[in-house]
Amino acid sequence: MADQDYKAVMSADVEYLVRRSMTKGYQLFSLLTPPLYTAFVLARRSRSQFSLNRLLRATWVGGFAGT
Repeated sequence: MADQDYKAVMSADVEYLVRRSMTKGYQLFSLLTPPLYTAFVLARRSRSQFSLNRLLRATWVGGFAGT
């Protein structure tokens, strides 16, 4: 009985830690992506234009990569 209780507690702890790390990763990459994307686009000015839509898309993709 104690072994089952331990496994249930361990499972809940692992689930909490995974969910928390996914949230923190999403937040971190969502904050880091816009300045990095802006610097990247401005560095290669000749090939593409900077647009708000692309910046928002990069933020979304960066957040997704953080999870």
